[in-house]
Amino acid sequence: MSREGKTISRSGLFGLAAALIAVPAVIALGVSVWDDRKYMIVSLLVLLITMLPFFIGFEKRRPNARELVMLAVMIALGVAGRAAFYMLPSFKPMLAVVIITGVAFGPGAGFITGAMTVFVSNFMFGQGPWTPWQMEAAGIIGLLAGIIFHRRDGELPKLVPLCLFGGVCALVIYGLIADTS
Repeated sequence: MSREGKTISRSGLFGLAAALIAVPAVIALGVSVWDDRKYMIVSLLVLLITMLPFFIGFEKRRPNARELVMLAVMIALGVAGRAAFYMLPSFKPMLAVVIITGVAFGPGAGFITGAMTVFVSNFMFGQGPWTPWQMEAAGIIGLLAGIIFHRRDGELPKLVPLCLFGGVCALVIYGLIADTS
């Protein structure tokens, strides 16, 4: 992967700062102006504000073919893992693949892999109003994995903190965002 793909770019930091300001503003707008009745519009705006900077930043830096193939393979592994274990409730290796991608390739790749894995796998499991929220939750987990555990020197993270991170993310982040959507 290119060096640019392994760190959060300036545009990514700008998008994060804009999201931290714009999301509360949209929620306040929904509560005060729309009397909390247009919650689907507010939730769609929140999702667009938080996801678009990552997708636009990824497209702007023009990733090379090697990077695209690696991301496509990781997304395919996540989709296959989710499909292979559909009969076991609460056991999906999808988030493990998303976390591994974030650790290996950086926060941006982790976010893209998380969001696209859920999007593609929901073609088998059913698209619905929950899909963007699942995309957001899995993307945030990949982003956090890349921010916390990604190292430029190639050093592998310790196994126990990584496993604890995965468990906490699956229960708290993914569970909270996807279940309350």
